[in-house]
Amino acid sequence: MSRTRLAVAMGAGLTALVAGAGLAARRGIHRYVATERAVPDPVAADLDDVFDLEALGVTHHRLPTHDGGELHLVEKGPSDGRPLVLLHGITLAARVWGYQLRDLSDTFRVIAPDLRGHGESREGADAFGLDRLAHDLATVFDALDLRNAIVVGHSMGGMALMRFCADFPVVLDEQVEGVVFLATAPVLPLPVIAQRIVKRLAPIATWRGESRGWDRLPHWNWRDDDRTYFLVRRSFGTVANPSHVELTRQLVSEASVTTVWQSGIGIVSHDADDALAATKTPALVIGGERDNLMPIPLLRRIAELLPNAELHLLPDAGHQLMLERPDEIAALLRVFAVEIAEKGSERVAEEQDVTPV
Repeated sequence: MSRTRLAVAMGAGLTALVAGAGLAARRGIHRYVATERAVPDPVAADLDDVFDLEALGVTHHRLPTHDGGELHLVEKGPSDGRPLVLLHGITLAARVWGYQLRDLSDTFRVIAPDLRGHGESREGADAFGLDRLAHDLATVFDALDLRNAIVVGHSMGGMALMRFCADFPVVLDEQVEGVVFLATAPVLPLPVIAQRIVKRLAPIATWRGESRGWDRLPHWNWRDDDRTYFLVRRSFGTVANPSHVELTRQLVSEASVTTVWQSGIGIVSHDADDALAATKTPALVIGGERDNLMPIPLLRRIAELLPNAELHLLPDAGHQLMLERPDEIAALLRVFAVEIAEKGSERVAEEQDVTPV
């Protein structure tokens, strides 16, 4: 698919967000949110247990980065299990993977870092950028000596995973057996002028925020109200549990202004076409059919570029797939792990010239 068509698709997604905002304004945001909050919420208790890392019983790690920062990551599962590394998106944190930490740690060694500048992780002297996130992922592999791993990247985390594939091919080849791209994109087909505007505004916005002590998004008018609930709700699919929307809004409100702006520079400059085409590692691409942020054409492009990929599109799902569809995500990851193991056995048998039983 051409970048022109991708730009149209991306524009359509953004237009849907803007149009939705206009519609809600006309009809009344308060009425819209009241209706959404009235949706039965069978997972309300999850905010206090599944997304409470201490209640989950995770192990904490703190790793120094190459540039003087510190990575915080949590781990749950058997030490001899296949490593499953989960990379969250911009403004989120490791605890957004609560369902996966709970449900997949029976067999996997589940590891979820707070990306630099997010959660409890501190950025280093090199600040932000997808290349820094890729380097941090390599640090995790080295420090924990991970082997035969599956790495899952959601949204910006998926973009960082693409950069990791390009920048650390040896680690990818020797220590990773599968990569999963979740609700992400190979490129954001924004006009060059838009990219330049973001790059020019980021330092100014960051300076103004820091000079006024605005180190968190609430100071940028990100209040706990119906308006912010509505904005976050638009990142979900057809149906959303209010507690999941609230968790996401809470994580966004905790994000650093500097992190958001500087990470945004890396996102708008992102272009992983060549990296994906060169990635021969078995891959899984998962997206939501109602994702307004990463529309279907972007997911299809990832699958088309990868030499060895499967594409799964989840009906009625939006952008926050780890929250919206935890059971389906878990099932897909388990099947993917089995397929990888079978292919590995076949490869070893071929190398030994032995027919697998």
